[in-house]
Amino acid sequence: MREVLEVKTTTTNRAAPNTGWHEIDWKVAEQKVRRLQARIVKATQEGNQRKVKSLQWL
Repeated sequence: MREVLEVKTTTTNRAAPNTGWHEIDWKVAEQKVRRLQARIVKATQEGNQRKVKSLQWL
């Protein structure tokens, strides 16, 4: 279990520690959020609760 947690912390922390909010490409970030929201809505409409839950973790 410890190895899994270590992998998650190293792969999810992609931004440099000194990266500021002004350096984020907000247009791309908003597009990714919209796509993810659309996938969640589609899974909800299909009644696929397992898929909804997994998408909410992204």
